[in-house]
Amino acid sequence: MSIPVDKQEKKAAILSAALRVFARKGAVGTKVQDIATEAGIAKGTIYLYYKNKDAILQDIIHQQVANKSEIFLEIIHSDAAPGKKLKSFVSILIDSAIEGGYPLEIMPEIWAMIIRADETTILEERVAGLGMVLEKLLSDLYGEEAVNIDISNLAASIIAMYHGAVIMNTLNQDIYSMHKIAGSFIDAISRSA
Repeated sequence: MSIPVDKQEKKAAILSAALRVFARKGAVGTKVQDIATEAGIAKGTIYLYYKNKDAILQDIIHQQVANKSEIFLEIIHSDAAPGKKLKSFVSILIDSAIEGGYPLEIMPEIWAMIIRADETTILEERVAGLGMVLEKLLSDLYGEEAVNIDISNLAASIIAMYHGAVIMNTLNQDIYSMHKIAGSFIDAISRSA
């Protein structure tokens, strides 16, 4: 008699193992066999859940975004001042990266692998979703003056700052704290509002 397999539990175990291996070997240096060995399963079992390593990376990013969507909506609909909402949004974005269950060092590597694999849709969707939230927060922050500002590009610059801050933080987190970099950037934007 076979024991029923909880598919969500198995996928979670595969993702957890993948993150541990990515942290040790890097995303590029990791093979599906490495993940299977870490998870204590056969390589073929991984292929029951994921087409390839890139699909595992995509799932990691999807989960990161999905876990924060509700919190971002709460920020948008809160009664806080627009500048405070923007700071809260960016702070939660940074905290989610720092506490995302894997070392920040592998984030740029994951992004690069997805781009090289021509699977940019997942990153584009993530950036578009963040951009929509930021555009709303920035429009609220600038009020009537928003018509005189390229809000879309300002939102894109915040996203670029975030991604750059991840890279800077991996170089030296004591000197390049993501929260300090983002705080200075958002303060400058808020003062100009």
